[in-house]
Amino acid sequence: MKKPIMVITGACLIVITGCFTGKLFAQGTVTDIKDLRNSPKPQDDLPNHKNHDVEVYRVIQTGSAYNIAFYRKENDTLRCYHVFWGEKKKLDKAAYEWVNDSTASIHLYSSRSRKNVAFKVSGSWSANNKSTSLITDD
Repeated sequence: MKKPIMVITGACLIVITGCFTGKLFAQGTVTDIKDLRNSPKPQDDLPNHKNHDVEVYRVIQTGSAYNIAFYRKENDTLRCYHVFWGEKKKLDKAAYEWVNDSTASIHLYSSRSRKNVAFKVSGSWSANNKSTSLITDD
């Protein structure tokens, strides 16, 4: 009688694990990562974005990298900021959550495995100078 219960429990664990693979890091808004390694560099598209939009592109930037474009309003003007994350892992999803008005928490991950990276980005504008930061937890 104990064996069937163990088999059923094991099967349930496999199903539950499969449901959460790749979703463990999906907090906030989830978006697909666009693969632009064989395409022209993406242009800032201010008319089609709003405050706190985030886009992530897989690009070639001295190797395999991810271009994170994030939009934020500053002094009634929408601006686009970019940071690059060098990464060889194939990641296809991005989840983001704004921590405050200028900083977003970003998770890049694979929907098919447990591969992931996490960091924060921030941007500001002062005296006609753009400033971006990428902050890791390490």
